[in-house]
Amino acid sequence: AVVSTQSTGHRWIEVFDSSGPEMERATGGTRVKDPVVKLRGLPFQITRQEIEEFFAGLLVVNVTMLMNENGMRSGAAYIQFATKEEAQTALKKHMQTIGDSGRYVEVFMATMKEMENESPVREATEGRRGTVVEEG
Repeated sequence: AVVSTQSTGHRWIEVFDSSGPEMERATGGTRVKDPVVKLRGLPFQITRQEIEEFFAGLLVVNVTMLMNENGMRSGAAYIQFATKEEAQTALKKHMQTIGDSGRYVEVFMATMKEMENESPVREATEGRRGTVVEEG
């Protein structure tokens, strides 16, 4: 049953009740599937230690910093945690500042597949963005 019908300019929006599984299907899910997040907006000189300090209290297993097409750090990184729960907790750091830079960082859900697709071999052979700068 339609719960609400609204107009937003020239478009109509209908709001329906839905179950949890219906919502998951419609949105692609909002739960962390893998223990990985992607950061965007990092200072170019950021270190692994500063990233670990940013996520204090969570076990960081791997940090993969990415480079742009010019071979310089892009300000993005994948962070792998020990558990999905830790990755879910890491999402709470979205839009918080990191280190002494005063820069805020965007934190997004990511998957192991996304991280693996940006591996150095694939990037080197296809010339795409995301070459690994630092891992471990």
